[in-house]
Amino acid sequence: MTVQLAGLAIKSHEETSLDAAKTMWDMARGEQGIVAALVGLSEAYKLRLNEIGVFVGAPVACVNQPPMSAPKVFQICDGIFSLDRDLADKVVLN
Repeated sequence: MTVQLAGLAIKSHEETSLDAAKTMWDMARGEQGIVAALVGLSEAYKLRLNEIGVFVGAPVACVNQPPMSAPKVFQICDGIFSLDRDLADKVVLN
C-alpha cells in the first residue's frame, strides 16, 4: 500500500521489500537462483510456469542474455526456456 504524506509517496514494508527483490530478468549469464515467489500472474500463467518447472523452491539458471532486451534463455529443471521481460520480472528469486 502506498500512502501520500505531505506530497511524498510512502510505501508499505511489503511493497518496498518486493520492489527490491531480484527477479529472473535481473539474472546475468551463468547466474543461478532459487524461485521464491510468482507475483502478479493470473492462475493460468502460474499453472503454465509450474508445468515447465517454475515453482517456489525450483532452481533456475540464466543460460544466455541476448542483446537489445531480447528474451533471455533460462535452464529450468531439465529444460531450456526463453522468457521475455514481462514474464521473467514476475518470478522473484531468493
